[in-house]
Amino acid sequence: MKNSEYDAWLSEVSGRLDRLKAKYEQYFQGIERTPPGDERDKLARVVRDLRRAQPNNTALKFRYQTLKQRWVTLGTYWDRITRQIEEGTYYRDVQRARRRKKKQEERTQIAEAKQAFELDLEGSVDLDAEVALAIDAIAGRKSKAPATATAVFSRPRRSTAPPEERRKRRPPAVPAAARGRPSGPLDENRMRKIYDAYVAARRRNNESVDNLRFETMERRLKKMVPKLQQKHGKANIDFKIVLKNGKVGLKPVTSD
Repeated sequence: MKNSEYDAWLSEVSGRLDRLKAKYEQYFQGIERTPPGDERDKLARVVRDLRRAQPNNTALKFRYQTLKQRWVTLGTYWDRITRQIEEGTYYRDVQRARRRKKKQEERTQIAEAKQAFELDLEGSVDLDAEVALAIDAIAGRKSKAPATATAVFSRPRRSTAPPEERRKRRPPAVPAAARGRPSGPLDENRMRKIYDAYVAARRRNNESVDNLRFETMERRLKKMVPKLQQKHGKANIDFKIVLKNGKVGLKPVTSD
């Protein structure tokens, strides 16, 4: 074989190697479903033929050795990445899995947050509106409660009335011994856990907790639970902490 012919052959094989590299990258990125194994086998035979047909020319021998070294390096890389993909340890696949998991968690949080409702712990309250919100939250429906009852926990609203008038609006304190304890999951211990979790969540979310009182939350939930049970066949009612629009809220849930 003439030197010029061998030189042209080297250039052709180098171009085929570049194209094969591009196809492997497409496979690694998930664009192609299978690795280009057949093309690699064909090119391997051509590289062997190049070795046997080497002319007695130092420059051409050096070009062949360079091409051969590149072929071996790429082959080792392709085998390693292919093995990682098969084992599920390839970093791109791991990152994709993490992104999918994160998106799924975000969708779950959004779905739960849409079912949060407001429980105003001070000021004047429309209990029927809050119960309607809670019922819709359990059913996963868009709330039809009056616009005055928002669908998230908001920062406790400060009353503009004078202190004397606010004190008149507040119900008298009920001694702990006189407070009834509902059967089921919402006994006093469960109420305390809900309250503590709610306060801790507000603190982590940099929301005010100065005006939050356990007695207020307990009294309000006790009034809501019987009405919620009437709508859901006497099912046990519980509450979980969620986050909606950057604010801490409650989601009512049922259990058998």
